[in-house]
Amino acid sequence: DRATGTALTPLNPTEVPVDAAIGAGVIDDNVLTALLPAIDWTETTDVLVPVFHSGKNETAELRLRVTGAQTVEIPAGSIDAYRVEMAGSDTPIVFYVESAAPHRLVRVEIVGAPLEIVRVN
Repeated sequence: DRATGTALTPLNPTEVPVDAAIGAGVIDDNVLTALLPAIDWTETTDVLVPVFHSGKNETAELRLRVTGAQTVEIPAGSIDAYRVEMAGSDTPIVFYVESAAPHRLVRVEIVGAPLEIVRVN
C-alpha cells in the first residue's frame, strides 16, 4: 500500500525520492504496454487506468480511448487494429492494438516526436 525508495528519470538523469501511498488496483506506469492485451478492446472502449509515476512520486489516471479502427502496415504484414489515444500524461501517445484477440500491441506513436515503435513479427 506504499511505494518507497528512489526513481531515476531517463532524461537529464535525476534521482527522485519516492514515498507515496498506493491504492488498490494502481499499476506502475512503466508496465502499461504489457497490460494492454488484457483489456477487452472494442470500437467503443474508453477506460481510466490508475497509475503510479515513480519519476514524479505521484499517482494519476490515464485515459485509454479507442478513436477508430484501421489497417496498420508492419513488416509482418497488414493488421487490423484499434487506434487508442492515451491522455493524462505529459506526453500524448497513440497505441495501435490488434483488433482480434489476443490484442497485441502493433505500433506506438509518441505524438509530436519523430519516433514510433513497430512490431516486426
